[in-house]
Amino acid sequence: METEPREELPLACTVSWAAFALALLCLVLFGWYVPADQDWHRRVFLDFHSPIPTSTKIVISIPGLAIQIVAGLLAAAALAVQWRTRDRRNAALFHMLIVLCCCVAFLAYREAVQETMSMLIQALR
Repeated sequence: METEPREELPLACTVSWAAFALALLCLVLFGWYVPADQDWHRRVFLDFHSPIPTSTKIVISIPGLAIQIVAGLLAAAALAVQWRTRDRRNAALFHMLIVLCCCVAFLAYREAVQETMSMLIQALR
């Protein structure tokens, strides 16, 4: 089994911890923002009786608690990976994958909601 030279381990460990912190920040923000934003959009769409596309219905129908549970499970997985492999690049890659998944999920969420909001604004003009 090959090991990395001693001088690279502190840098890999630092990068891994930084990636871990970034992944946790993304998960916390996603787990907090999306459920709160869902409730607001749900109320707006119901108040204005606007037609809702299928993609928006799917996004808004996901329970906020389920989003928070998934974020918590991913945070626990990130902690487990960090604890076991903190001085290797694999942990940092795993954490960056979590960040990427959060970004893609957030973009998909915003696009689905934005489509309906644009339709609502056009209808109000």
